[in-house]
Amino acid sequence: MVTSILNEIISQEQHWTEATPPSAYDLTLLWPRISIVMPSYNQAEFIRESIQSVLNQNYPNLEFIIIDGGSTDGTVNIIKEYECQLAYWISEPDNGQSHALNKGFNKATGNIMGWLNSDDLYTKYAFLNTINTFKRFPGLSVVFADYYFINKESRYIEYKHAFNFKVNQLYYEGWFLNVQSMFWTAEAHKRFGHFDINLHRNMDYDFVIRMGLNEGYNRFYRLNDIALGCFRLHENQKTRGMNDITIREQYLISSKINKLSKFTMIGKILRYVFRLRRLFWYIKRKGFLTVVNLIRKKISL
Repeated sequence: MVTSILNEIISQEQHWTEATPPSAYDLTLLWPRISIVMPSYNQAEFIRESIQSVLNQNYPNLEFIIIDGGSTDGTVNIIKEYECQLAYWISEPDNGQSHALNKGFNKATGNIMGWLNSDDLYTKYAFLNTINTFKRFPGLSVVFADYYFINKESRYIEYKHAFNFKVNQLYYEGWFLNVQSMFWTAEAHKRFGHFDINLHRNMDYDFVIRMGLNEGYNRFYRLNDIALGCFRLHENQKTRGMNDITIREQYLISSKINKLSKFTMIGKILRYVFRLRRLFWYIKRKGFLTVVNLIRKKISL
């Protein structure tokens, strides 16, 4: 069963380039406004496809905001091609991605919020699936789902399974969801506040942890076997792997929430405990043989 689902996913690996048909939305209904903020800097190679993945949702109440940090590679010319479909855009030097996100969300007036980097993508029906979930469960703060890893050419690399939200899993062990496949309410964003401009690589990690602490795990909802977004892997992305900057920023995040146990022996033990939980989740969602093959593949790299 799981194998057949994965084979179907791979056979349709580029469905994120397809548009959601406008007929998918009943225009006799009131659709809540979705605000999408896209921070950008020198992403001319990818930003057109990222913009199109937003506009191709054909969502009837979209507020699309692009904050560019003064690109010099042709990005601005691409943005200008779409400016009539944007609620707001600007290109000027800033203090990094966190600053750009704050500028964008300060402009946002939507009921539901999303953040898409200018090299990542939304999948077909992403907005429709998200809004239908918020309508079905009105007490939710966050909706998230699975996501794809794609390469520089927008080709499929791997289908990444999210699993039920736990702050400690994220804190001690690492990512199991992706902000490009996550949407949240305006009220939750107000409680979150602002992105820390001292963070240049881990602002998403800080964002999700603080959202989790504010909202509680029972207000996060995971869509099952649906991918809402694509995270692009390429040689120029700034968030690949662990380095001194990443470690320093994670220490800063831990200090802010008064939780430095991650960097102690207990934290190291808990990391392996939560890693086992991740393994069980992967077996549950992917199947034992698929997980064994993935482990073999990683060992062989």
